[in-house]
Amino acid sequence: MTSHPLDYTTRKALCVHLGETAGREIADLILKMSRRIEELERGKVSVTRIVPQEGSGIRGEVSSHFRG
Repeated sequence: MTSHPLDYTTRKALCVHLGETAGREIADLILKMSRRIEELERGKVSVTRIVPQEGSGIRGEVSSHFRG
C-alpha cells in the first residue's frame, strides 16, 4: 500500500482554506481514489476483440444461411 498521495502541506492547506472537516474529507476522498486506481491498474488485462469488424462479410453469410 502506498502512502497518502497528498503531502502534509497540501492536506494542511486544504484544511486551512476549506475548514478542517471539508479539507479532511477531500484528502480522504483523494486517498480512496488513488488506492482504487492502483487496484484497477493491478487487475488490468489485455482485451482481444472477438467480434468481427463491420464490413468483414460474416454477417451477410450468417443472415443468408438462416433465411431458409
